[in-house]
Amino acid sequence: HPYTCQFIKSAKNARYTRHTSTGSFLFDTGAGASFISTAEAANLHVHYKAGTYNTDNPVLVDDNGVDVPNQFVIPLGGVGGSLNAAGFFVDSLTLPTTEGPGIRFVNAPVLVADISVEDPVTHQSLILDGDFGMNFLVASTDLSLSNISAGAFDWAVFDQPNGLLGLQIPDAPAVFAVPVASGNNSVYAKRDADQIHADFWLNSTTPGQGAPTQQTLISASQDFAMAGGLGNDTLTVDFSNGNPLPAGGLDFNGGAGVNTLAVVGTSGNDTLTAGPAGITFANSTFGSIPITAANVQTLQFHGGSGGSDSINLVSGSYNLDADTPTGTPNVSVSVQSGANATFGTDQHLAGLTIIDGTAAVVSATRRTIDAAALSIQGHGKLDLGGNDLLTLTSVATIRGYLANGYAGGNWNGATANGNIVSSSAAGSGQTRTLAYASAGDSVIPAIAAGKTLVTYAIPGDADLSGTVDFNDFTSLQVNFGHPGNWSQGDFNYTGTVDFNDFTILQVNFGHTGTASSAASSSAKAGGSSMRADFANPAASASASSSTPAVAKTIVVSNVVPITAGSSQVHPPPVGRLAPTSIPTPQPKSKVIAPSIQTRLPSPGHRALRVGRSVLHPYPFVVIRPNKVKKP
Repeated sequence: HPYTCQFIKSAKNARYTRHTSTGSFLFDTGAGASFISTAEAANLHVHYKAGTYNTDNPVLVDDNGVDVPNQFVIPLGGVGGSLNAAGFFVDSLTLPTTEGPGIRFVNAPVLVADISVEDPVTHQSLILDGDFGMNFLVASTDLSLSNISAGAFDWAVFDQPNGLLGLQIPDAPAVFAVPVASGNNSVYAKRDADQIHADFWLNSTTPGQGAPTQQTLISASQDFAMAGGLGNDTLTVDFSNGNPLPAGGLDFNGGAGVNTLAVVGTSGNDTLTAGPAGITFANSTFGSIPITAANVQTLQFHGGSGGSDSINLVSGSYNLDADTPTGTPNVSVSVQSGANATFGTDQHLAGLTIIDGTAAVVSATRRTIDAAALSIQGHGKLDLGGNDLLTLTSVATIRGYLANGYAGGNWNGATANGNIVSSSAAGSGQTRTLAYASAGDSVIPAIAAGKTLVTYAIPGDADLSGTVDFNDFTSLQVNFGHPGNWSQGDFNYTGTVDFNDFTILQVNFGHTGTASSAASSSAKAGGSSMRADFANPAASASASSSTPAVAKTIVVSNVVPITAGSSQVHPPPVGRLAPTSIPTPQPKSKVIAPSIQTRLPSPGHRALRVGRSVLHPYPFVVIRPNKVKKP
């Protein structure tokens, strides 16, 4: 029966380094000695000296040809004959267990030999990685019978149909193995109503309810252990009816796949902490419960059970799910220096604090982090990606975090005063950005009173409708030259609506994206393109050949102020250009009014003058007056 063991050959002297090899071994109840193949030995940098394998004097050497210390020689016999094999002592041999922690044999003697077996049906032949013999399970001796060693176990039992070997270590605390099945596993643990048993539900559609899959006496075990397999495993520990774990806590090795440790809290204040020493669950009723976790990627602690709960991520990288699905959020998340938290689903949090750590929202679909309180300290970062944030933290504080993360539109800021960044915007070539709005802006009525929305948006989309259009231009024009927020046209977080903001709007005018859920539900109507208010520009600017030229009024829906040279030229308040007069041409003279085609202004673009009045460049407006001839 195949078993997997691990061997380590570490420094006996300076010529050796630490090496590890893993193989599938034959459990051999008829073998008085154990061996590993020459390939497994080579992984440990141990080889036969050339020409000595299966001779009267076999010798093992390291990569440098130096004899391996403390060698021994034992003849091996079997159906296919016999051979003379050399052996050595590996520093440790570890036998994996279903409970999680392995059984480790120290200074384990192994021979080095290649033994082949044949499949009786296919007749395919293979060389065994190794043979796990009885010398590791029962009393044993060397060939001189002068050194007898007692067995390491009180008893051993082999369950052949299920491929399980049971071993009882003398005076060792009992470990209860949490039941698992092949493939994906969902295991739910809860203290029984009798308060002395722990109940377990395996892959149940109603975990925590009805008859459990298995039950164990809590006091009979030092700790509980669960070892996952090749699938995605979830272990849920429910503390709502009391602590279901023994004094030694829990060992959870998720194995392969993507694995989750989930916790259901009590009605009091609970804290789940992940740090260098492992994971602990603590409250005032039963203190701190240790949880050893390996190969666990996700921590889940949903709110709603009561109290003020928290997840403290002190170190390591975890996917976090601290959502309170219904009711007032009561779980706060703290991410410390060196720790990394990733949110992949919508989160309703009592608070999110990032102290020199990193939190990111990563999801194939757009998500929202709704955190009543948000605090980002030091070099801490919140990477929203292409997702949204809602918070009761003041809009001034949120705007400050955004300004720190803006970094010239690259959205990768790393200041020492807290940063909201976006890896998605950073990779967009400045075609996407993070914008914000508050309930006081009246831009998005769906935003609740006191809350601020941060959303993934198109640069220049002042009203967060999902399109950069005439309404956004109007907001910028009205506030040009004044302090402003995003909805007023400050798209680069300088605090002032200026020409740089106009340039951002110009570059993105007419572009369409996806509004946030809050924005799209209350997107403003409109979005018409810029146009002149007269139907026939040429007719409006013409003069009859028999009538003296007189002043005309050209009405434009809105005019943007521009900078001409070092002076700022502002439009009339209602957007009208009213030339005082066009001089009457003298006899035999002809005045040709210029054909004026305006475009979005660029740096250095100056206003045009007709008489004493300024004609401002204006997006998409083309004015072509007819010739003005003498009366």
